[in-house]
Amino acid sequence: MDGSVLKKVVRKGDPLKGFPRIKDTAFISWKIYLWDGTLVSNGTAQSEPFSFVIGAQPRQVIIGWETCVKSMLEGELALVRLSPDVAFGSKGLPDKVPPNSTLDCELELLEVQPHFSRVYKPVGFNESIKEELLESLESRSTTASSDLFGSNSGKTIAENRSMEDIKFFDPAKMKIDPRLTVGGEAIDHVWSENMHSMDVEVSLPLAMGGASKKDLRVTLR
Repeated sequence: MDGSVLKKVVRKGDPLKGFPRIKDTAFISWKIYLWDGTLVSNGTAQSEPFSFVIGAQPRQVIIGWETCVKSMLEGELALVRLSPDVAFGSKGLPDKVPPNSTLDCELELLEVQPHFSRVYKPVGFNESIKEELLESLESRSTTASSDLFGSNSGKTIAENRSMEDIKFFDPAKMKIDPRLTVGGEAIDHVWSENMHSMDVEVSLPLAMGGASKKDLRVTLR
């Protein structure tokens, strides 16, 4: 909104894919030019596309790129102008970008790999991912895979077990590593949990800017 990131769409992306979200992995190709038109970096020459996680801490790319990519659709090609404060700032990039440089970039969003929590449909108030997991257990079709639990374990869950056995999601009976994690996504938050802990991430409005903990009130019920 302050003009630090300006974008012009050269080729539209696929509107059916939607925009990248926090924790998604974005695969991009790029070119970076200085204000005078000097090409200082060419990511299109790489043998494999570069990827980064949206919202990762610490951030994996300059803030101008992350801001821009979050507004792009898969397949989109855009020209972007970044002010120094959302590029490489007062330090610049040694041997490539001088300090306090405005950059012109050509960004292409090649692919968006959704975070595993987006495998599930959004849940509403008083709803839980548990019902969906239990349906899979009852159908004997659920496996402990990297997509579902964030682990490379391939152990089958609930194979040859009675309905009474699988009525309650007991990791000990199901032979699931208690460190494995499940998660989901609601309208305004993303969560993940295992037997020992639960994490909930909530997006703050951009208008809050540098909000601190004293500005927030958290209620658990």
